[in-house]
Amino acid sequence: AAFTPERAEAVSGMPANTIRDLARDLAHGSAAIHGRMGVSTQAHGAICQFACQAINIVTGNLDRPGGTMFTTPAIDLIGKKMLGKGHLGAWTSRVRGLPEFGGELPVSVLAEEITTDGAGQIKTLVCIAGNPVSSTPAGDALGAALARLDFMVAIDFYIGETSRYADVILPPTGPLERDHYDLVFHLLAVRNTARWSSALFDKPDDARHDWEIAKELALRIIALRHAEDTGDGVIGAAARALNAVKDLPAVVEAQARFRTSPKQQIDLALKAFRTGLSVKSLGETPGGVDLGPLEPRLPARLLTDDKRIDLDQRLLLGAIAHLAASSDPQLAPEELLLIGRRAQRDNNSWLHNAERLTTGRARHRLLIHPDDAAARDLTDGAVTKVTSATGEIRVECQISDDVMPGVVCLPHGYGHAANAGIRLRHAKTLPGASYNDLTDPGRLDSVSGNAVLNGIPVRVFTDPGATP
Repeated sequence: AAFTPERAEAVSGMPANTIRDLARDLAHGSAAIHGRMGVSTQAHGAICQFACQAINIVTGNLDRPGGTMFTTPAIDLIGKKMLGKGHLGAWTSRVRGLPEFGGELPVSVLAEEITTDGAGQIKTLVCIAGNPVSSTPAGDALGAALARLDFMVAIDFYIGETSRYADVILPPTGPLERDHYDLVFHLLAVRNTARWSSALFDKPDDARHDWEIAKELALRIIALRHAEDTGDGVIGAAARALNAVKDLPAVVEAQARFRTSPKQQIDLALKAFRTGLSVKSLGETPGGVDLGPLEPRLPARLLTDDKRIDLDQRLLLGAIAHLAASSDPQLAPEELLLIGRRAQRDNNSWLHNAERLTTGRARHRLLIHPDDAAARDLTDGAVTKVTSATGEIRVECQISDDVMPGVVCLPHGYGHAANAGIRLRHAKTLPGASYNDLTDPGRLDSVSGNAVLNGIPVRVFTDPGATP
């Protein structure tokens, strides 16, 4: 009763009667809810995702065609219980006490875990292909934290916003020099599929795949841990640091035990699951193999002991009750809400250094509704100054009906030109600004502790003298 259609209309702009019609359609089982990034990466992302799944369950849209269904992939990690049940809050972060999820912490705590002294302080870092300085709130602050590390290694073939802080950069083979079988996305497909993609080019003799680099790092870490303290120098410092670690992360031990290549492991797994497939047979069908439509799989796919789904989640229900009793957020008259977007040819920011993929219509601009542009005397293509509680940027605007009044939309991953330490020849020529110069690392999802990346209050001004 706390979340009436009228209350939702006041926040969303969608008419209350339209909301009622949608609810009736859902209740009659003729439609299902699909919630993705926009729902997840805001202040109540965990609640919204829970609500999406709960509504699908109570309306009969679970485990049936047209609703949420589960795959039966050729390599069935869930069916063989190889992924585990997962957990939340088994332990917490050192500084703010945010809960872990599946053994991982929200990246929003990384900077403080580096800069706050004390037991458990992060002093070394291995970064594999990630670019958190660009993709997390207050990237400049995280960059300053990375500069304070005792040692950092990056497995990356770019010197980008994050890898620039590494003491050592280990470049792996490129994406066209290695084979690929997607263990994750076959689990999330809309049909049961399997596909093996062979490398297009042979790797250079002196190049290593990322798994080979990770294995060698793990072997050297274990060797150094048992090495004698040689005094001064890198090896002596590394030995002292590693000997101070009580328990090496399990991933280091596991990586060091690699005896077969991923290609061999995939081939063994395909044969073990008795699908009649192998790497050889998949390689003869480069377009992949269709294993048929999704079929009802519950309760067999559930990992709960009683094979039931427990919707009585106290943590989430408590957060919902708190939200229901809270006042709806109010913006100042001149404020707008900032949301993000992604472009297919950007693949977040990973493809910005590929010149052929960054041509055509400008994708870096701030989308703004015609009414909001008129209120600020903005013309299409004008340079704007956008400010938030934590930062400001300058970027060209694009007047568009694709956003609702009161909302502006900016892609993330841009702003390479502003970073003097990177070596991305083409990406540095692209216009645009970093979305995360406006986000606040202090704003978190109350349940998961994840950073709030959508729904950022901002002000937009005309800035005719600025250069984006």
